[in-house]
Amino acid sequence: SLRVFDLTRPRSKQICNILAHDHHALCLAISPDGQRIVTGGADWATSLWGGGELDLIASEMIHTGYVRGLDWSSDGRMIASCGSDMTICLWHGKGEFRPMLPPVMGHTSWVRWCQFTKDSKRLVTGGDDQTVMIWEVPACNALQTLRAHSHTVSGGCIMANHRLFTAGYDENLLLWTQDTGLLGYLKVFVVEAFDLKRGDGLTGNMSNLRFATVELGKGQTEQTSHKKGTAPSWYEEFNLSVWDLEESVVAQVYDWDKDENHRFLGEVRIPLEELAYAEEGITDKEYDLVDQEDDNNKPCISLRFTFREVQCIGEVTVLVERARGLPRMDTFGLSDPFCAISVGKSERHKTQVMRRSLNPEWNEEFVYNVEEGARELKIVLYDWSVTKEEDFIGQVVFSVDSLQQTPFIDDWFRLKSIDGSAEVKGEVKLTIKFLSEAEKDKGLSSLRFRRNPSTWPASVKSDFSYFAPIGQIVLFGRTIMRGRCRHCNRHRQDHTNNLRCDLGKGAYIHCVDV
Repeated sequence: SLRVFDLTRPRSKQICNILAHDHHALCLAISPDGQRIVTGGADWATSLWGGGELDLIASEMIHTGYVRGLDWSSDGRMIASCGSDMTICLWHGKGEFRPMLPPVMGHTSWVRWCQFTKDSKRLVTGGDDQTVMIWEVPACNALQTLRAHSHTVSGGCIMANHRLFTAGYDENLLLWTQDTGLLGYLKVFVVEAFDLKRGDGLTGNMSNLRFATVELGKGQTEQTSHKKGTAPSWYEEFNLSVWDLEESVVAQVYDWDKDENHRFLGEVRIPLEELAYAEEGITDKEYDLVDQEDDNNKPCISLRFTFREVQCIGEVTVLVERARGLPRMDTFGLSDPFCAISVGKSERHKTQVMRRSLNPEWNEEFVYNVEEGARELKIVLYDWSVTKEEDFIGQVVFSVDSLQQTPFIDDWFRLKSIDGSAEVKGEVKLTIKFLSEAEKDKGLSSLRFRRNPSTWPASVKSDFSYFAPIGQIVLFGRTIMRGRCRHCNRHRQDHTNNLRCDLGKGAYIHCVDV
């Protein structure tokens, strides 16, 4: 059924109740002027309704499966539908209700949702094949396939600033931003801090051991060593990659605590635009630290920023599909493989860890801007381990010159040793596309998306339910050994902001909206 309610009254009142479909009504979309409604259902029908009493204007059965998603473009000219037949279809939003083109197939499983961008030039879809696809409309040409989810992509929302949120049954909410490429590198030199609060040795409120953290965006965080006193001097330098000038650099100062209840002393936020457009790209000044308490003595921190813009010669897209015949790295005869991908000095990405598998399948795509001077594209396979560092399995290396000569590669590649002199056991399936700057200028890669470095959990669990007391010892009320994650057995300090582990289990996400 289709029901309409009047929400202008103190208590909502139902205006009409219509039997819209012969089976479950699964989705609907309202026209931008609010005068018409389009619905889709399990009877394979797509129906258009309008008028004061919501009369049926037209109904078409184009899909050969459940109609699971609908959206109306902001200009009102187009309607998009998707369904269990693995197709998407564009309809005329004005005039006669009929398809603009025959249904187009791009996904390899059910398509769960669809949404137009705010300018009505792109359509974003997601489905059970764990991918998100970007389409050019009204031609319905597939422009890009985003792979990062490990289960059904069940919902998504795109904002006016081209930030895309996707959610899925893998319990993760992912943020995708417009891929402007690697803009440059930011060198952060943490000098010293002044007028910090003094610790009380008798009560033990503070240890007087101070450290600073530097964070850029959601995925790049660095930490200094511990220094003592109210004016600690660190003189430590960190290098960060700049992908989005709308982000900010956040520097925070803490008083260290052995129970990891570090006391917050203050923070400063500096917009990246201010640092990128500084004279000669250098900013050297003292910043006031903002804390939660209003004290007369304001602490401050001395920071030096150096921004270096990069010049790119092209763009390379790497699709890591799967591997086979990997060696047995674990004690019980299996491996936990993952891939690390990097191009020159640009950002290093990792695929998901495939637990207990010798023939893993990732199907994850990464896009890199190849900066001038970059020599090679490197794909390295590691075996993940809880108790020690990752074990090297093998690698595949491509020179940038070879990518320019052969811009498209789709094949199996034998893994090689760490020095590249000998072949090792195992193969990996890769698809690599290289696009020069001249081709990019022609608009062949306009409005591409890249994944933000962070994965947002659907829910944040408390420390009690999240960290199990494995190997934890409490003596006279003082924790001597702290708990480990009950999902992946990593130490608490290895989890940024104490968020839920990616290996944890929980409820599915069915939709997302902003």
